[in-house]
Amino acid sequence: GEPVGGGRVIAYWAPGEGDSGVDARGLEVETDPDGGFLVCGVPVGRNYSLVATLPGRAASIEGLRSVADSVVDIDLSLRPVGADSAFARLEGRVSDAKTGAGLALAEVEVLPYGLRAMTDGGGAFRMDRLPAGAANVTVRRIGYRPRFLSMELKEGATATLAEKLVSAPNVLPDVEVKGTAGRMTRHGFLEREKLGFGVFWSGEELTRLEGRKLNNVLAGRTSVRTEGPGANAPLINTSRGRRCRIPIAVDGVLFIEGSGQRRGGSPGASALDLFQPEDLSGIEFYNSRAVTPVELQHLGTDCGLIALWTK
Repeated sequence: GEPVGGGRVIAYWAPGEGDSGVDARGLEVETDPDGGFLVCGVPVGRNYSLVATLPGRAASIEGLRSVADSVVDIDLSLRPVGADSAFARLEGRVSDAKTGAGLALAEVEVLPYGLRAMTDGGGAFRMDRLPAGAANVTVRRIGYRPRFLSMELKEGATATLAEKLVSAPNVLPDVEVKGTAGRMTRHGFLEREKLGFGVFWSGEELTRLEGRKLNNVLAGRTSVRTEGPGANAPLINTSRGRRCRIPIAVDGVLFIEGSGQRRGGSPGASALDLFQPEDLSGIEFYNSRAVTPVELQHLGTDCGLIALWTK
């Protein structure tokens, strides 16, 4: 029942006469420290849905209708992602509408759960352990018009999504940037470090490790090992006699192995090959899903999780 600041609140409504280019429209705001929010600009007479998300938690209300010169008071109670829900899978490809070429680094987000994935070099993506039921999906990439759509995720089934984004380059005006809390602070790194369920490297520690390879940094304090030669060799968690491949997330988004651009220009790098210790402000390692915090569990597997936070 405590108020939550920094949450995302999004209003979605179906397109009407005069709209074009996307399947739905949306407005997004952030909750203040007292949990309050104000969404302005929903067209009069439209039915709309309201979604609130924080990592690992979500809430939604459907069937609302906008009325001229009115203010609606709404309370949203966030619940853990996946509570009382069976799981489904979503996979597909994001491409350029004109050329058909796959788009790398497009973001696919499933609401109301706030679960995200990024496409690989060919535009493909896959998301596991999604709660079954109705969901809104957004697809975004810089330089393209976003897509908003609704779909049904069925228990134990794989839904397929093939989206073509229309190019819409924008010339951005000059902006003044003021310092704010870093990614680690915003995403709860410091709070999780205090709980002590994982292995943590701070930015100060990583700066002292300048020049070392990240796989060697991890091997020094965890059970993670590189299996096989070469920069693309998979990372294996070897604790308790296991040999399972451990996933990597970068700034809260699951990294698709093999989609990176290695230093020097050749494609196909792993996440650990893309960064040096001094590039990062923090690393988290969790040995299994059981000890992975709830807000990061959608990124990990039973094998655990490595979370990298860039500066």
